[in-house]
Amino acid sequence: MTTLAPDRQHQYVKKSPTLWRSMLRVIWIQHRFSVLVMIGIFGLIAAFMLVTGASIHGDYAKYLSNKCSYFGRNPVNGVECSNLSASILGSLDLFTIVEIITHVVAVLIAMFIGAPLVSREFESGSYQFAWTQGTPRSSWLTMKLLFLGMMVVVLAIPLGLIASWYAQPFNATGFVSHWQPGQFDVTAVTLPVICLAGLLAGVLIGAL
Repeated sequence: MTTLAPDRQHQYVKKSPTLWRSMLRVIWIQHRFSVLVMIGIFGLIAAFMLVTGASIHGDYAKYLSNKCSYFGRNPVNGVECSNLSASILGSLDLFTIVEIITHVVAVLIAMFIGAPLVSREFESGSYQFAWTQGTPRSSWLTMKLLFLGMMVVVLAIPLGLIASWYAQPFNATGFVSHWQPGQFDVTAVTLPVICLAGLLAGVLIGAL
């Protein structure tokens, strides 16, 4: 009697895409509330910056049209330039609040998304079932980190762009500098890195 054994390698390659899609679906079901809340928080901060930044950029446009300069010499319309400079400078406190709120986002990601990622499995005891199935623990953790990390980066990049746009009038008038620590951390390059570092730090602390 002759039996034919299927090609295991071919069978694994054929089933692998289905396995990854199933894992992504489960990860989305587990973390969809956290992802939606994160989208809402990023959206609210971005909307706040767009609404308040529009008036600041309006004053800055008038500042340029009057040929004012923070370091200028006796502008033609000195009174108007002084009023516009005072208006932009008065919005600096609002810009400081925006910087603080943007930095808090990374802390919230670490506390409410990163920390429970592994610790919740131990607390609920679900690791006894989830980590003993055919999918290795490393694959589950890798997929979760890739999925959540990608969401954090995708949301943080446009928020960093809006923050840089928001800070442009203050930088151009010389009231602040983009090299200052508070502002340097909220660009389109640095903000995703900080948020991603917060996510990974939260996972590590939660696991420990």
